[in-house]
Amino acid sequence: MNDNNPAEAPPPNGPFPPSGDTDPGPVAETPAHSEAEEISVGTLSIMAEIIMEISDLLDALPHSCEEVKRGIQECLIDAHVEFEAVVDRENAAERRIVKLKKDLRYQKEQLNLLRHQTFCGSSDNNFLGADDDEDDVPDDDVEEEEEEEQKPRKGKQKQKRPKNIKTEVYKHFPEETHCSCGAKLKTLGSWTSSRLRVVREHFVLEKHVHYSRGCNCSAACKEHAPYNAHATGYIMAGRTLDAKFVINAVCQHFYEHSTDFRAERRYHDNGCNVARSTLGRNATHIAEKLEPLWEEVWKHVTAGPVVHMDETPLRVIPTEKGRGKCIKGTLWAIHRDERGWGGDPHPAIYFEYDPSRGGHVAERMLEGALSQVVQVDGYKGYNVIRRAPGKNAGFTLARCMAHVRRKFTDAEKAAPSTCAKRVIKALKTVYAVEERVFGRSPEERQAVRVAEALPVLEKIRADMLRIEPTLAKGNLKTAANYFLAAWDDMIRYVLDGRIAIDNNPVERGMRPVALTKKNSLFAGNHEAAKKWALFNTLIETARLNGVNPFRYLNWVVDQIELSRELTDYSQLMPWHCKAALGDAEDPSENMVA
Repeated sequence: MNDNNPAEAPPPNGPFPPSGDTDPGPVAETPAHSEAEEISVGTLSIMAEIIMEISDLLDALPHSCEEVKRGIQECLIDAHVEFEAVVDRENAAERRIVKLKKDLRYQKEQLNLLRHQTFCGSSDNNFLGADDDEDDVPDDDVEEEEEEEQKPRKGKQKQKRPKNIKTEVYKHFPEETHCSCGAKLKTLGSWTSSRLRVVREHFVLEKHVHYSRGCNCSAACKEHAPYNAHATGYIMAGRTLDAKFVINAVCQHFYEHSTDFRAERRYHDNGCNVARSTLGRNATHIAEKLEPLWEEVWKHVTAGPVVHMDETPLRVIPTEKGRGKCIKGTLWAIHRDERGWGGDPHPAIYFEYDPSRGGHVAERMLEGALSQVVQVDGYKGYNVIRRAPGKNAGFTLARCMAHVRRKFTDAEKAAPSTCAKRVIKALKTVYAVEERVFGRSPEERQAVRVAEALPVLEKIRADMLRIEPTLAKGNLKTAANYFLAAWDDMIRYVLDGRIAIDNNPVERGMRPVALTKKNSLFAGNHEAAKKWALFNTLIETARLNGVNPFRYLNWVVDQIELSRELTDYSQLMPWHCKAALGDAEDPSENMVA
């Protein structure tokens, strides 16, 4: 209000603007308008109406009281402004309460999910938890019963023994050798019982004495140089540990997931003070000899039409002296397994370490690869290697169904809902299709998937498109958005029989790495982390092919010792070792549908 103009008249509705906080009174019919327009043309609040009545009473006073009326009106305006501020604060508090309630519901979902992850099994093992009495989900109980009948019964099974196991026979006879009549007792029969016994590891010191020979019979003989024995130990020349000693320590670390300090303690208990640093230096030395074989595994993996790719963090001490705070590097993996569609029968996995988790690492690892399709998870860094439309460079990306399934199982655990259960049960039928087509040709796999799996997935997508806008913030909405965003890459497996339904093959190869990380905590430096990648590559590839990693790496060392610089590393792959040794494990036991 302008004090310099006492005759200034108030607006038609008084000095107070209209408010939309109260219910509108009877007004004349007007054209339809938006909610914002309704607020702008709303009636006065109760407080404003009271003040207007007081203003009308003040206007009825004589003109001699102008200054008093003006002062009272200013006080009323201040009271109205304060009242509106209080109302605004109350509205803001109500909105804050609504938001906090939503956040509380979301945090409760996360708490339920964390409890389930801590005290229950994994999502992949327990994803078949949907109710069987849902009417809008296909019922496949009959097929489940038939499958359960075909599965072998669990229980006590016959123990396996190696074919070349050392057997010691102990014969036990009765103490009595003669009968009471004086005749010698005859053997009537026998029974046999077998027991396994463990012989604790022991050390053998090898002393290699190399002689030289010559002839001193004549002057002509003396002209010939002496004949020297060929030196042995090409790989470990000048070192105090044998190659097989180091290979044994490496396999205990990366295959049995033991730690270096435990190995050091075992050696000390046997009277040998072999330090951890000595083991590390010798393991690094052998890794340098095995790098060409590591590269051969990369060539074999990237020669397949379809590969799986994944990455996992690895704690590393960045300094060369192994001191300081750990940083987080990344262990990348490329996996090839074509047994599901009758391709190459030799699976393999290739690991490589890099301090970065950027997509440029995947691009560098796949440079020169012959693969066409790369199956990955939802990490956006893989978009770097995606083939652009109309371009030849890059790869076609396929997404993982297991990650989609995991999102819905997490949503169902956090806040049980009918929608999540429907999707989980529908995905169960999709995976049942995969079990039936495992091992068939790509054409047969594609035909069955299009006929049986694609309609189920399209129904799930239609449901997600319908309900996603109505979902509140939470795990279920996250799962729905994840499913819809991954749709194009996710159903690519349906149209190509060479592609697997999920990225589980490479994730199974990551499990041993996770155990080693858990026990060893970190790698000593960047170079040690690269050796982690090399040894995990050779050990896991041997395991995938049913070859004992201990025997495989020892066989590789022996072959390098024989051939030395002329070694053909392409002939040192695990399947060649299996043919050479002839006593490897049954590879069918390692095949997973």
